[in-house]
Formats: sequence, C-alpha cells, structure tokens
Amino acid sequence: MKNYIIFESIGEASKDILATAVVAALHHTYPEMPIVVTSLHPEIWLHNPDIYRVYRPDTAGYFYDDYIASGTAKIFRLDPYHTDAFLTKGAHILEAWCDLIGIPYKGEQPRLFLTAREQEVAQKMLAGDKPIFLIQIHGEGNDMPYPLPWSRNAEVAVADEVVAAMLNDGYRVLQIAPPGAPLLTGVTQLTLDNRLLIAALPYTTKRLFIDSFPQHAAAALNLPSVVLWNTFDETRHGHALHKNIRPKETPAAEAAQDIIEQARLTQMIPPHEPIATLTGRHDATTILKALKKI
Repeated sequence: MKNYIIFESIGEASKDILATAVVAALHHTYPEMPIVVTSLHPEIWLHNPDIYRVYRPDTAGYFYDDYIASGTAKIFRLDPYHTDAFLTKGAHILEAWCDLIGIPYKGEQPRLFLTAREQEVAQKMLAGDKPIFLIQIHGEGNDMPYPLPWSRNAEVAVADEVVAAMLNDGYRVLQIAPPGAPLLTGVTQLTLDNRLLIAALPYTTKRLFIDSFPQHAAAALNLPSVVLWNTFDETRHGHALHKNIRPKETPAAEAAQDIIEQARLTQMIPPHEPIATLTGRHDATTILKALKKI
C-alpha cells in the first residue's frame, strides 16, 4: 500500500500557481511518496510531474478510502496566509509555506505545463502582423467588483498613457479585465479561461501586470514582465525575474492596507471599505522604460 502526501491549496488560482513551487519542494523532500492535491483550480495542476492526482474538494469520491484510511498519509492542509511569518515578519509566501509544513525551501519556483495542442490554439488565436502588448490593471477577484478600487489595482490614467505609447510604437494591445471594468482606450479585451490565458502568455511580446494571476503565471513560464505594486511588494509575493516597480509613495495608513487585505482574504476580519484613490503611485515614463528592458 502506498503512503501518500495530501496537499491542499484552497483559494484563488494565483495561490495554486505559487503552490506548485511548494509541491516541488515537497517532492524533493519526499521523492518516494505520491502527492495528491486538492484544489479549487485543478486546471493549474494538469500535467504537473510532481503530483500523482488532483481533485476538487467537491468531486473527491472515495478520497478517504483511497488515500487516508491506511493511516500512513502525510496531510498538509495549512494556509501560509494565516502565518505570522508572512503577515507581519516579511517572509516570502513560498518560504512561509514551506516552513509551515516543515520542509526546506531551496529556491523552487512555480511551474506550469502546457500541451502542444494548447500552445497551438493560443498561437493561432493571437496570430497577427503586430507584436502584442498584454496589460492587466484590475484584480481578478469577484469580491470587490469595479468601480471599488482593489489596493493592488493600477491607476487608469497612467495605464492609458502607457497604452497610447505602445500603440504608437506599433503594438497590438490586449487587456485582461474583469466583468464590469472599463477598457483602456485603444485596447481589445482578452477574456479566456485559465488554461488558455496561460498558453497565450508566451505569444505576447511585452507584459504589464499588477499583483494577480498573470504575473505568477508569467513567472512560472519564465516570461519576464513589468509588475506594478501599491501597498504590497515583490519581496513577499513576487518574482525576481520581473521588473518590479514599487509605488513612489505609500501613506502609512494605506501601507497598513497590505496586512488588512490579507486578513480580509483569509477571513480573519470582515470586509472593509477599500482605499479611496490610487493616484500618484506610478508614472508612465518609468513603466515604459521598464517595458523596453524586457
């Protein structure tokens, strides 16, 4: 009878992408134990060689009998977003997660695996005679819909300046935007499921993101991108291969939003009114210079 590892990642798809690095560290630590993942986003785990199976929690019939009843499984149902190391001590989420489950973190990075068919479909979908600039300035979460500003969102006026410059340079501009958010001037909205969006990333030339799903997916595919930060920063939730641009100024009251937001997302405190403005954090000149370097 096999001794399994049960690993749970419950949250947004961004969290699952990060979790692939933690599972890689688990696989390095316990190479003989098959890893079974439970996730709300099983599509993130498809074709991942570090795992044995992936299940949604609501479709895992006979899960206990198959993997736990023997009493020899290692079960990791732990959330790093609840930890003091991440919330207040400044640890990167991957380090905090590995420390929480008691394994060494040796620099493992997120990984995503695409089929040849997925890549072919994405390539045909994005085919054209212009290079593609992909931009995302609104978060993918549904709990704080537009026009309420998410603390990680980018300023629309600045994004419009960047888009205008990229259009002038001959780029086709695609924007990832949630339902209800207005599109930037001159862009085409890109609305894809997670797998196809991941597959599309390698066929874009320049990318500008906030701290959300696409920046993690781009890192997992080794695609340097420009990432804008507001009250959060890359030292705890980002990736070194990106051009990470921190805000010019973050007032103390809004800097606290970083911790407050994480507490809200982990249900430690109830929802609250988001910050009122995001103006003055970034400028188009700095962003355009960073885009030229990737």
